[in-house]
Amino acid sequence: MATQQQVQHPQKRQQSKSQLKWRLIIAVVIVALIISTVWVLSSLAIIPGIWATILSTLVAVVGVVFALLPLISSPGRPEAPALPLARELVRESVSFRMGDRTAANFDYITEPIKNAYETARQTLHDVSVGADARLGILILGIANAGKTRLAFEALTQTLPDWNVLLWNATYDTLSKVPVPTVSRGSGLVVFIDDLQEYVPPESYDA
Repeated sequence: MATQQQVQHPQKRQQSKSQLKWRLIIAVVIVALIISTVWVLSSLAIIPGIWATILSTLVAVVGVVFALLPLISSPGRPEAPALPLARELVRESVSFRMGDRTAANFDYITEPIKNAYETARQTLHDVSVGADARLGILILGIANAGKTRLAFEALTQTLPDWNVLLWNATYDTLSKVPVPTVSRGSGLVVFIDDLQEYVPPESYDA
């Protein structure tokens, strides 16, 4: 997913592998303790040998199921992506086509576009607190006018702690749109750059 290329943070897949490792370790320790106890009781003639064998087998099976339960309960299901926060986005990444690296990193001067910048920021703020019925902003303009940079700066300055889903061309059907995990207490921003690429030509004049 494109958003996972924007930040340097632990991947959820690595966390899942770590959790699975610890489940295996815990299962092995518990199973070993229980089986050892069963055979000690069997050696003391407290439990018949046949029952010791049956109990040991059952405990081993339960231990394996416990350790592998996450894989058994969700076979083949893609993991939900952990989205970056707006303040973690990187301007010069491939997901933000702002021209060359220099254009993506020059100091952002808002004075020449003060009205547009403040309007974008105010709208995002109002939407975030439920004070505006709109669901976001749409920035129009000619090529290389700075639309993406304006959206980027307004977003990162206004909603730095909101999670961001960077839309890309692979989401051509609903089944391909990832179901992201969102930080508790945080909102979700869907950032769509070059909107014309996702709208049929016949809809341009609609």
